[in-house]
Amino acid sequence: MRICERKWMHACEPICHFSTRMLRLVLLVNLALVLACPPGTFQPTEEPNCIPCPSGHVSNGNEPCAACEAGTFAHVDKCIPCPIGTQAPTPATLHCSACGIGLVAPNAGTVECEACPPNTRAVSSSVCVACPPNHFSNSSTGVCFPCPPGTEFRQNGCQPCLPGTEAPFAGMQCQECESGTFASTPGTVKCGDCERGFITKPGQTIVCQPCPTGLDTRWPGDDYCYDTVLSSDRIPDDDTVMVICFVLLAFLLTVFVIVFLISRKT
Repeated sequence: MRICERKWMHACEPICHFSTRMLRLVLLVNLALVLACPPGTFQPTEEPNCIPCPSGHVSNGNEPCAACEAGTFAHVDKCIPCPIGTQAPTPATLHCSACGIGLVAPNAGTVECEACPPNTRAVSSSVCVACPPNHFSNSSTGVCFPCPPGTEFRQNGCQPCLPGTEAPFAGMQCQECESGTFASTPGTVKCGDCERGFITKPGQTIVCQPCPTGLDTRWPGDDYCYDTVLSSDRIPDDDTVMVICFVLLAFLLTVFVIVFLISRKT
């Protein structure tokens, strides 16, 4: 059947040409769809059949297989960005790999996982958070460690305690020495006791100061100077204590003997 009758050819010639062209186009599209390879495959000119694309390559069936870029993985006819927390360091990747310990991929399409910034730690494969107080980390591990005894975290790292302060335990904030103790050098772990006759006061715990004339402390590390004559709080030294003990013992033995003798006579 002819699209346009001859007697109407002159009147409908433009329409006839358009309809003919559209019909040919539809036939060509249908023919291309029939001949096209399925997605994920391709038919080289020298091959009679469609063949699967190599691993990590994609094709829509009409075009040659192409390798997916780094940071993406192949899925049939599309290259999809790697999910958050994964990576694809090389092109033509079939599956994205998870980040290693201490490494993160905060964005989709990551080529290579990265270390957390210094003094932070990885709480997941995509998130870094700051280390706890007086803890530090390095970029190689992404794990937080406490500052050693005698140090505290400041100025982006563990620094020695200042003179007059101490930090007996790891991860501890440096604190001022108690009265009667001192720390004359940086990085002191435990403040030392002042010798007898010497004291320190709050805010002045770097060097022990001697008691004023006529005053003395009761023992090393004491925080107050007492009158050596009038004070009832003064504790005698070891030799004096031993003499007192012997005198008391002799007195008790004498009393015991006297009581025993009196009881014999009665």
